[in-house]
Amino acid sequence: MQMETFTRKNPIDEIFTREMSLRSGVAESLCSTVMEVLDTNLLRRDDEHFSSKEEFMSTIFSLAIECTRE
Repeated sequence: MQMETFTRKNPIDEIFTREMSLRSGVAESLCSTVMEVLDTNLLRRDDEHFSSKEEFMSTIFSLAIECTRE
């Protein structure tokens, strides 16, 4: 549920295929930046304390990945 809430995506959205799921998309973004999957209404690069907030969201996504399986 965390991934759905913070990405504003549903695991059954048509952008997800056999090759890519919500979980795999979030997992891949942890290697680069969570901004690729994070709902832009939640965090913008010009937000105050952007780096701290981005790190917090990365932690939440990491936890979500640990708590889910394909």
